[in-house]
Amino acid sequence: MSSSALAAVLGAPGTPQWTVLRAAVSHPSWHMQAEPDATGKLTARLVRGPDGIFLDAWLDAADCPTPQTLTLRGPALFDAVHAGFAGLRLEPGTPRERRFSRAQFGLLAEWAAAARVTELVRDPDAFGGALIALRRYTGWRILRRDGVSGPQLALAPDSQGRKLAAIFTAEDTLRAFLDRNGDTLKAHGFLPAQVDGEALFATLDRTAGLDGMVFDCAGPVAPKAVAMPYAQAVLNASGKSTLLAVEQARRLADQAATLLARFVDPAEDHAALLAALEPRDGDAQMAFRADVADAMADIYAGLEAAQISLAPDQTEVSVAACPAELFGRPAPVNDAFAQGYERVAPYLTPGRVWLTWQYTSLSTERRVAFNGLVWLDDHWAWFPKPYQALDAVRASKGLS
Repeated sequence: MSSSALAAVLGAPGTPQWTVLRAAVSHPSWHMQAEPDATGKLTARLVRGPDGIFLDAWLDAADCPTPQTLTLRGPALFDAVHAGFAGLRLEPGTPRERRFSRAQFGLLAEWAAAARVTELVRDPDAFGGALIALRRYTGWRILRRDGVSGPQLALAPDSQGRKLAAIFTAEDTLRAFLDRNGDTLKAHGFLPAQVDGEALFATLDRTAGLDGMVFDCAGPVAPKAVAMPYAQAVLNASGKSTLLAVEQARRLADQAATLLARFVDPAEDHAALLAALEPRDGDAQMAFRADVADAMADIYAGLEAAQISLAPDQTEVSVAACPAELFGRPAPVNDAFAQGYERVAPYLTPGRVWLTWQYTSLSTERRVAFNGLVWLDDHWAWFPKPYQALDAVRASKGLS
């Protein structure tokens, strides 16, 4: 959902709470006031009022009272509140202002979890801990009735006549289904229920005659259908997963957004910022596979320093991050990246997080995009379009 569409949702009176929460938690870039701490690191600036301390966030960085801002994805913002706060305020000081009190923090945490599960079930290559997260999630919604041989689940509509269980990640997707089919389902004895993943996938695994399942078949998020072995895979999932790697990537993306936003400020020393991103000695050896690392270092050493040139109105920065080991898989976390990353994925060091980002004009929507920033333990290094350089190295070495 675009910022303008979300603004319309926030400003519309009478909008159901679950609609507001889904839209807010799904937003990729909430902007918060920021100020440097004693070490110079930017931290969120909290607002103290008569009712206590509030965490404030805006859709547009220009609305923040401070010149510097931090940017968080919706789930991270919802997770940022804690018992020491009086509340979270979205779009404070505008006609769209929405407040969530301390008593609602548990609800915010539930929606943060729902947003992450919504992403996970759409990763067709999820395994291990990612599937464990689905099993441990306690917010699944279903429609069921008692049958002669045990519980029966409501089915999702299917043009091919398959028997697909209807599963919902949160209240809003269940409500969307009920809005279309509620009377019929009630007439047939189906009632809504909230279950944890262990119970859900065990029920699916035991239910005879099902061809598969569909998550969120009626919107507002995109539906996702999977075959029946998925239930057994969730029940059997164990071991380390990509989940932690994806979470680390998201945290690094949030951190990098603050850095990259500095290129929007004409008062910043852009040359110094760029110099800090230039690869150092040994960086290529950390970022790339050993048999191509030296050649990659030579290529980038011979290139002119990369530049970031922006139009004055290209002030909105958005950042996407992906762990190297997830390139080459049909995973949502790499959707924003150029296809070249998939081609050269085997030559990137596993565990390293890569970024792609863009600056957008809010008035004309003109965009300029960049990629190739990689986190190397304690600093960022910029290898622009590494897939092009890797293609040249592979060709010279006869590598497939």
